[in-house]
Amino acid sequence: MKDFSFQMRLFILVPLLAALGAGTGCLSQTAEEERTPRNNEASSIETITSIEAFEKALPFALQLKLNHLEKGEFEKSGHQLVAHLGFESGSYVVSPTDMNRWTGPFQLSFEPSTKLAVTGPLTEWPSSTTDSIYDKGIKQYIFMKVNATPTIFTLPFEVIGSGDFEVDGSAFFVFEPLCQPFVQHFTLSSRFGELQLTTEAPRIEYPEVGE
Repeated sequence: MKDFSFQMRLFILVPLLAALGAGTGCLSQTAEEERTPRNNEASSIETITSIEAFEKALPFALQLKLNHLEKGEFEKSGHQLVAHLGFESGSYVVSPTDMNRWTGPFQLSFEPSTKLAVTGPLTEWPSSTTDSIYDKGIKQYIFMKVNATPTIFTLPFEVIGSGDFEVDGSAFFVFEPLCQPFVQHFTLSSRFGELQLTTEAPRIEYPEVGE
């Protein structure tokens, strides 16, 4: 039943990609050249029939993990949620530091909770670069900060109080040049004072209207 529901989601979502691409802030050209899918990546994703095949067809690798920070002389103890995003040359995501307010920048977030608090901004390494991107909607080039090489994103947070808890979260981004929004859901849990991160596989998912 799990595979059937996945196929139904994919059957419904994929035909909407071209029509709704503008809603995710997708841009597909640079001043130098038009970025196009490599090796028919878009069409290969459209014909996926199982979860396993879908994961193998992904044009990127996203890994989430936890880091614990020990208290130092000038630093407080805390935790980090770290996302390693890898992909081949020619692909990119919009940087979380871009100020154009596109709906597709890389995002790493927790659902609201009284059990933890984010203690700083989402950072990236290496730093993003500024690229000239062609916006087909307004038919002109604009400048945008993008992560065009494999990037490590880090979100600092701290646990509030004690006791067991579970907090859901997600990593969201629009992957270019496919112009497709992907989400990887996760759950951060604490059992007897030990933090554990449980992740799902990345999947195509559009944000709710108004997000």
